[in-house]
Amino acid sequence: MTEKTRDKVQERFGVAFALRVADPDLCQDGADLEIHPDSSREGRFLIRSKTGESAAAILDSNGIWLAALARSGMIRLNGRVRNLQADTVFLDGEGRLTRLGTSAITSRKLPMNPQEVLHDMVLAAYKKAVRYTDRIMLSAVYENLTAMVRNKPVLPETHLLLALIKSRLDALSNGGNGSFAKQIGEHLKKIEIGQPVHSHSLSLFPLLGSWEEKSRYVLLEEGLAAGTVAVTETSEAGQVPYLLLRNDGDLPVLLPEGAILKGEKQNRVINTTILVAAKSVFTVPVSCVEQGRWHRSRHGFQADSHAPSSLRSKKMRAVQESRAFRGTAESNQSEVWREVAFAMDSLNVRSNTGSMSDAYERRRVDLDVLRRNLTPPPQALGVVMCRNNRIVGMDLFDSSQTFSKVWPRLADGYLIEALNDAPCDQAVNASSVESFLSDIPQFSRRADPTLGIGTEFNIQGNQMVGTGVLYEEAVCHLCAFAGSASGL
Repeated sequence: MTEKTRDKVQERFGVAFALRVADPDLCQDGADLEIHPDSSREGRFLIRSKTGESAAAILDSNGIWLAALARSGMIRLNGRVRNLQADTVFLDGEGRLTRLGTSAITSRKLPMNPQEVLHDMVLAAYKKAVRYTDRIMLSAVYENLTAMVRNKPVLPETHLLLALIKSRLDALSNGGNGSFAKQIGEHLKKIEIGQPVHSHSLSLFPLLGSWEEKSRYVLLEEGLAAGTVAVTETSEAGQVPYLLLRNDGDLPVLLPEGAILKGEKQNRVINTTILVAAKSVFTVPVSCVEQGRWHRSRHGFQADSHAPSSLRSKKMRAVQESRAFRGTAESNQSEVWREVAFAMDSLNVRSNTGSMSDAYERRRVDLDVLRRNLTPPPQALGVVMCRNNRIVGMDLFDSSQTFSKVWPRLADGYLIEALNDAPCDQAVNASSVESFLSDIPQFSRRADPTLGIGTEFNIQGNQMVGTGVLYEEAVCHLCAFAGSASGL
């Protein structure tokens, strides 16, 4: 291979793992990925702390192809902890190509079977893609390739090529992120933290500002009520992680992350904030929040409460992992169901179909009383919510009118987690809220590709996760949650 060819090879790539460990502190300073010495355990890695102690083991969809390549000497792996949350460690792994790996992935041979034919097609695209400097063009290539191989048996080397392309795409996306983070920061500088309102175990810090208010979009609940927006199953058979939205209106429609939709074959929650173009049809990524039903209760969906903040936080982190490494905005559905079940058990609510909406209906009187005691001022654009002695999260919109329309449903998700709390005095001060807001820009990254219109962004840090959409130089919606949120 010539030096010119070698310069075009993307030599590093990322992989991510989420695993439960008995002692998360072992991984606090980083960790190493080692192949399990038992060769019968295909795809399993050991996690060793920097002090050499065995902390955990991994077995997931990434592990199989990574192990095959590591055993053959084509890659070397290392890891570091990106986030500690309860007993779960989120481990970022970095892979590096060895000289053998570089040679293997850039040489082509006559394909002998369908897997090799598929690999040959991905390799041809990879050789062109790593020379691209246009983020949008490379994003389109990556989307097409991941769609082409989805649900098909592929070679470990093919997985590697896709990981290398994704790494190149991340490098292009983050290369201009300084100006993007500055843009988010400039928006947040216009926000003032109002006087807190405290009740029970909750404190509400209103977010005030003087942003230009104009009709950029309609809310999903407004479009549904007006009949200009319809949400249905994707087909008669339906798909749990997706719904179909038709927007016949003249304005885009805003789908805030965390909003629950009630109806059709089962209730769902929106996975990430999306702005859907006017006069368009769009497939919406969602999660199920009603495990025990799969039959039509009504045609179409209606807007319901927002999901609990702890569910939203965990769902968002899983969605971001899925988008980064599988190219889909899907959650960990089992984790979502566990969160719903935990919430209902904590509230002593029973539901024949395991519906989160049933919990809100059964505790409606309590929720309404608490919400009346936690009323934001009419000029508020959003709120930061605190519970006991910690910040839970925040939601911010570009208009006080929009926020006032969303607040009754949005509030349910924050308030329901506190119904069983003992009353306490306000413990979080404005300086802590200001620090929380000031951390958001540095952890904000453009989402590639953006699912709808505008500029979608993710917020991802050691103790923070969130999402949002910029459109016409305004933050249509931004939500962020503290990583230590522990639910009910």
